[in-house]
Amino acid sequence: MKDHITLEAFGQHAVLINWAAQLTLSHEIVAYLNWIEKKFPEEIQETVPAYHSAVIYLSVKVNVHFFIEKLKKYVPKISELKNQTNHFVFTIPVCYDQEFGLDIKEVSKVNDLSTLKLIELHTQPIYRVQFIGFLPGFPYLSGLREPLHTPRKENPRPFIEKGAVGIGGGQTGIYPVDSPGGWNIIGKTPVRLFDPHLEKPSLLRAGDYLKFESVTKVQFNLMELEVASGTFQINKKAYHD
Repeated sequence: MKDHITLEAFGQHAVLINWAAQLTLSHEIVAYLNWIEKKFPEEIQETVPAYHSAVIYLSVKVNVHFFIEKLKKYVPKISELKNQTNHFVFTIPVCYDQEFGLDIKEVSKVNDLSTLKLIELHTQPIYRVQFIGFLPGFPYLSGLREPLHTPRKENPRPFIEKGAVGIGGGQTGIYPVDSPGGWNIIGKTPVRLFDPHLEKPSLLRAGDYLKFESVTKVQFNLMELEVASGTFQINKKAYHD
C-alpha cells in the first residue's frame, strides 16, 4: 500500500491522500480511513473519501506536517485493513410512477427498454456507496447495470425535489435535499437521506450498500406519512466486506 499513495498538506489543518488512479480502490480507501480514525481518534475531526483520494481534517491543535510524517511511519498492510468496521445494506423504497420519474420514459427510449424492464434492471443490483458528495448526504453508487447507463442531461433542471432517484452516466444516486441537477430522474424515495438535526446527519456513508425496492404510489404516500411522523423504520442489515 505504501508504494501507491502520496500524502500532502491540504491547507493548515488537513491532509490530502492520493492513490494511483489505475487501481480499483473503494474498499481500500474506506478501510484505510477507518483504520486512521481508530489509530488517531484525538487528532482527527473527519475523513472524506473520493474515488482515488481522501482528505483527513485535523484538529486545529495538530501540526499537519508532523501528522503526515506520523502517517508515513504507520502505514498498514492491506491485510491489516480487513474488517475495520461494519457497514450496512439499506433497502430503499422507490416509486417509479411517472409523476416522480420525470425522465423515466426518455431513459427507457434512449436505452431501448420498456419501463418495466428499466425498473427490473434498476432494482436488481446491490449498489455500493463509493462516497458522499455534491450535496450533503448525496450517495454516489456503483453497480448500475450497463443497459441503464445514460448521459447526464444537457440542460440541468433548476429544481429537483429531495428524494429524487436519478441516473447520471454510469452511476445512480439519490438527491437528499432540494437542488438543481442534471441527472435523469426515474423515481422518488420517501426515505430521508439527510437530516441536519441528527448527530450523524447522513443516513449513508462510504462503504455502505443499498438495494432499491419498487413500491406503488399508495405505498409511497403511506411511507411518506410515516417518515413525517418519525415512525418509518428503514430495513437495514449488517454487511461485512
